[in-house]
Amino acid sequence: MRRKLIAGGLAVAGVVAGVAVSCARQQSRPKGPEMKPLAVSEQAAAVAQDTEAEGGYVVQWAGVLANPNRWHYGEHPVALVTAYDAAGNVLTRVEQQLDVIPPNGRLAFAGQAELPRQPQRVVVRQKDATWQRATRVPSAFAPFTVSDVLTEKDAKQGTYRVVGRVANPYSRQAGLVVTALLRDASGRLVGGGSGYVKPIKPGEDRAFYVSARPSDPAAKVTKTEVVAGTWGGTRATWENLTLNGLRPVHTTKPTSKPLLDRGRG
Repeated sequence: MRRKLIAGGLAVAGVVAGVAVSCARQQSRPKGPEMKPLAVSEQAAAVAQDTEAEGGYVVQWAGVLANPNRWHYGEHPVALVTAYDAAGNVLTRVEQQLDVIPPNGRLAFAGQAELPRQPQRVVVRQKDATWQRATRVPSAFAPFTVSDVLTEKDAKQGTYRVVGRVANPYSRQAGLVVTALLRDASGRLVGGGSGYVKPIKPGEDRAFYVSARPSDPAAKVTKTEVVAGTWGGTRATWENLTLNGLRPVHTTKPTSKPLLDRGRG
């Protein structure tokens, strides 16, 4: 049963979210000067009161993790999310296991956690990942296309409902995770949420639904970016998809007569 969240008049704008790359533990990587670390390029966090938890709170975060390496997967990436109270005490620390990032790809992610008290600061860090060499060329990794995106605001709950359709361009069916990133007029990330989509057959599309909360109730969401990808921590799903290739665009034999070959004169 989906929990109902209400803003409850909280000063959500006072929540500050920081992003840093963990230096304490280095990412495992093969030898080679071409390897570059994963990086959290964007993030946002929101806090809301949860009436079903008897005065508790829920923090919801969203971020984008980029893999600048053209020939390697980033396997088993982890987002470390830490929430602090006004005195600097840790209210919760969550290690969110993320999905594998394909070569030269980006991963949009979102999550949430219940808290006993209202946090005043939320920090999102990227932890270790392992590297695996890709067996396919970079052009083999085609994006899952998204269409008919509609974003509606639920004024009572303070959230946004994002619906649309996502298509599978590959020759093999794929189960997907869809993340909606809410942006303001300047393009700044102000919130997001994720949802799963049942396996989609080759060449078909399926509807998706995502609920997201902005970090500031007063923020004006003018654009929604939807990112879809396979789920799982290892390269296996992406390897299977790219190994079978993309679904042919033309699947029927032409019926028109061929052009006459008049030679080159």
